[in-house]
Amino acid sequence: LGYYKLKNVTSPLEIFAITSHDLASPELDAMSGKRLRSKNAIAVLPFKNQSGDADNEYLCDGITEVIINALARIKELKVTSRTSSFFYKDTNLPLSKIGEELGVAIILEGSVRISKNRMRVSVTLNDVKEDFQFWSESLDRSPDDIFEVEDEVSILIADRLREHIGHFDVEEKLIATPDVSVGAYKSYLKGRYHLLKMNQQDIRTGMDVLKKTLESDPDFAEANLGMHLGYTLLGTLGFMPAMEAFQAGYPYLQKAIETNPELPECQLQMSYIRFLAEWDLKASYEHLQRAFEKRPTVDYYQSMASILSAEGNSKAALNYINTALQLDPHSNINFHLTGFIHYIEEDYDEAIRWFKKNKAVQDRFIVSALYWGQALVAQGKFKEALQLYASLKDPIARVGGMAVAYTGLGRKEDAATLE
Repeated sequence: LGYYKLKNVTSPLEIFAITSHDLASPELDAMSGKRLRSKNAIAVLPFKNQSGDADNEYLCDGITEVIINALARIKELKVTSRTSSFFYKDTNLPLSKIGEELGVAIILEGSVRISKNRMRVSVTLNDVKEDFQFWSESLDRSPDDIFEVEDEVSILIADRLREHIGHFDVEEKLIATPDVSVGAYKSYLKGRYHLLKMNQQDIRTGMDVLKKTLESDPDFAEANLGMHLGYTLLGTLGFMPAMEAFQAGYPYLQKAIETNPELPECQLQMSYIRFLAEWDLKASYEHLQRAFEKRPTVDYYQSMASILSAEGNSKAALNYINTALQLDPHSNINFHLTGFIHYIEEDYDEAIRWFKKNKAVQDRFIVSALYWGQALVAQGKFKEALQLYASLKDPIARVGGMAVAYTGLGRKEDAATLE
């Protein structure tokens, strides 16, 4: 759960939650104010584009994500996930405030400047707990040396972090260089840049870029995963019939797994297949463990929480989702999963509180809205449920939810006339 300052105890202590049917795990936000920032907790803010060319924005975001993933390989570090780091893109908040909101002691800032045939990558490490910058470095390279730059920068950062916070082991390489051309890699970064904007136009633009990349490099696993992600987003965000989208994306996932099964993302996807399609929980956990060993990410903790809650072990699920919230405190997925776990525990007020948090950060909160409405129905609050369901844009969810609420109100004739 993190480090906490306790009454009559001189030094902060790291607190853990024990999973037991007889013990309730505390919510992280209920303990705020007592929790201290771990000296090993770091956030990598989105690198700034100083090139004067908006077309280079994708490269800045790509390098940022690569460094986040590289540092996440170091078990001793607690690295804020991409979602919460990018929450602060283009904001002017003081670093001390960002550090406080993310619960980190160190913030990495960076920038990229591309001019003709040169690329300058600059990075600084800031101790936001003690309020001072303790390291900065700039590397001037050719844009064609992007693989070497990413690897060199990640190792330099890891070494300086080790000097600052204490010894930990660092691998010789923190980044696995894909076996593709620099041009294909940059196209992949551009495609992913558009995908993660999560609006229909950008998703389709990103997929078009990735399709062209795969024409020349069909075995590029990350690009295949990108296409699978694109179809998944189209389906889950309502831009394409869900089943049609998932079926269209599945061959790309199969290709990625066939090409590079040891990628953490592939292991995660194989875990989902074993869990959702085959209900082979043992195999699902094994894939998750392999993904964790490759690179601990927030997705691992979210997946563990999902599977444990499906097994009925909601106490353990809450422990995992609490860790996910530490790594990604602005994630709508974490908000939804936390609410869902409380929902299956029949703690409806707490479930609704988290579903409301999800709504505050995401317009398309259809899944949370469905469980929010069901929680209101379970509490006998049919009028509130009716109002919530009536506000939904999805016609199936709206009509189905309103029918349930009308029935609860004894207005079956109104339920029968819904269209």
